[in-house]
Amino acid sequence: MTRDSAHPVSALIVLGFAGLVFQACSGGGSAPPPQVVPTVGSITVMPSAASIEVGQTQQYAAVVKDTNGNILSGVTLGWSVSHQDVATIDSQGLALGVAAGTTVVTATSGSVASQFVTLTVTAAPVPPAIGVSPTSLSFTAQAGANPAAQALTISNAGGGALSWSASDSVAWLSLSPTSGTGTGVVTASVATGTLTAGSYSGTITLSATGTPSVTIPVALTITAAPVPPAIGVSPTSLSFTAQQGGANPAAQTLTISNTGGGTLSWSVSHDATWLGHIPNTGTGTGTVTISVTTGTLTAGTYSGKVTLWPTGANSFTVPVTFTVTPASVVQLAPLPPWLTYCNNMLCANLPQVVVVVCPSGNSSCTPARSTTVVPQVNGVPVSGIALPLVHDTSLNGLPLPNTILRLISGDGVVFSGTPLFVDAYTASSVQLQSDLDFLVSYYGVLPVWSGTTVVNFTTTQLTSPLADTVFYQHPSFNTGSAASDLHTRAQTIITTERTITGITTSEHVTAYFLPTELTASRDGEGNFSYGNGTITVNYGHPLYFEALGGILNVVLPEVAHEYAHELFDEIKGAFLDNVRCLNEGIADALGFTAGFIPEQNFGPVGLRGLNFEDGCPPQTEIHDIGNCYFWAVKKAGLLTPTFMFGIYHPQHTYTFDSCAQTSLQTGNSILVYFTESANGANMLPVLDAMKIPHAESYAAAKQALGL
Repeated sequence: MTRDSAHPVSALIVLGFAGLVFQACSGGGSAPPPQVVPTVGSITVMPSAASIEVGQTQQYAAVVKDTNGNILSGVTLGWSVSHQDVATIDSQGLALGVAAGTTVVTATSGSVASQFVTLTVTAAPVPPAIGVSPTSLSFTAQAGANPAAQALTISNAGGGALSWSASDSVAWLSLSPTSGTGTGVVTASVATGTLTAGSYSGTITLSATGTPSVTIPVALTITAAPVPPAIGVSPTSLSFTAQQGGANPAAQTLTISNTGGGTLSWSVSHDATWLGHIPNTGTGTGTVTISVTTGTLTAGTYSGKVTLWPTGANSFTVPVTFTVTPASVVQLAPLPPWLTYCNNMLCANLPQVVVVVCPSGNSSCTPARSTTVVPQVNGVPVSGIALPLVHDTSLNGLPLPNTILRLISGDGVVFSGTPLFVDAYTASSVQLQSDLDFLVSYYGVLPVWSGTTVVNFTTTQLTSPLADTVFYQHPSFNTGSAASDLHTRAQTIITTERTITGITTSEHVTAYFLPTELTASRDGEGNFSYGNGTITVNYGHPLYFEALGGILNVVLPEVAHEYAHELFDEIKGAFLDNVRCLNEGIADALGFTAGFIPEQNFGPVGLRGLNFEDGCPPQTEIHDIGNCYFWAVKKAGLLTPTFMFGIYHPQHTYTFDSCAQTSLQTGNSILVYFTESANGANMLPVLDAMKIPHAESYAAAKQALGL
């Protein structure tokens, strides 16, 4: 093929030039005219408008004419486009589509340019493509059961129109529908039929015209049929022993396990009134606490059983043997003044304290269950108890959540705080009505529903020429050497405080050390001095004294305080008005001076949280008012054994209200009393620190008092 035939534009130019040559030769033999170079007058590009896809080409041709309109040949043209990001063009007028858009094609010769020629480039059509989600399927079923169907979502991930079909490769798999257009959902179902336990695989193939097919792997896992639950119990029998009328033996535990498959749910029952259990129901592995109550059982051997009832499985029976041995002859231990023994008809016939335990959202509940709680000392019923109700001992004696108490009858009060508390003042028993589970006392005694729950305390009695001590404890809690330690340390406190004060009484001291449960006194805390050598001290409960570093840390400061009251009782005749606040302050000041009461128990912050160094008038609690007076003496460096000796040897008889901090009579009385106790030391700054009104001098105060 010749160059002319390949490029039409050059062909047009050559033909024009040939015509000119022909005309020049037709004139015969005359001399040829001078050669004239034609001038380009116009350029016309064809086609004037075109459209191609990206990647396609378009060949352009041009007709060149001179200024007279004659077609010229052999003219070299320059080709260009306005947007090379849309299309490019080479020197022969061949354009190539680059990206979708519009550009202008121009041919030029010198300063002459062709008309604007529009070239439109369009995007090449995108073929359809199969999109699918998820890209794999997994089924699990038990043998003989079909798993839930699953869905494949099909979409066109390309262009154009997508028509698809679906097929599977295994007999246990079926699809619906098996074809569709565009977006669609194919539901894959599995029929396990006679397939045995194991793993199976198959595929789903999605096909469409003009695009590659897609394969989705399908996994099927068949598990064996479930094994039913079965209950396992350990131990398989229980045996308890207790003394007639004595404390209940320690509870024992049954361990429950699932020896089969699936989920085990179980419940518990028992067949004897002296038996108890907690909880009533459970799931899977668990424990059941079994308790027995001695109550009024006579000596002998008793048989009962606890039955475990698993849902959907056979029950399991645990035989229980309870041996009650004859009671030993016990001499009645002395009791604190507010308690008496109920081994007589008068006390035994005291009305019960009846209390209902309800959820806080249903304060008027009427429970179906009840238990009778009998307080005892050495197995003999007593006339009162301070009874906390706790959630369970493993939770450190936490109170029952969202629970309130309602007093129905009897001589007592209830507290729905932290913890829940029943104070029975004069009652041989407390009836608790509740459908909620709980433990009674800080020693985790399990209630015996529809029976008697005994809360028994035993005593340790120690004696010496100076003092007798009676220590009460629950048999379940080992207090170690606490009883003998307290007996010894109490005598040290007594002799030390007698030495400091110079007061020796002829009274033999009897000290009672009590757990919280035996402090059901109308006056509250259980720490008292009776002025006859008798003191009572509440040592709290294990959680309390363990948090404070031991039982001695709790008890010894209280012994020092209460015995100081006993000594003050010898001089109280010197005070003819309200001496309560002064008495409390003296008790702590003497115990602090003797080294038995730590400073933080003495001051400067009182029980109500007010600081003594802000003055005494803001104080409202009797201990705080009294301690504030003596804290000011301590701050002045005058709280010495000599000062305390003077306090216990007043030189006058005073008439003032020791709790009236704003009274001039009180201020003058304290000024004189403290000055003389300190052997004439200047007490004016001390009274100023107390912020109690007083005379300008000791002499003026004494004169004002008529002393």
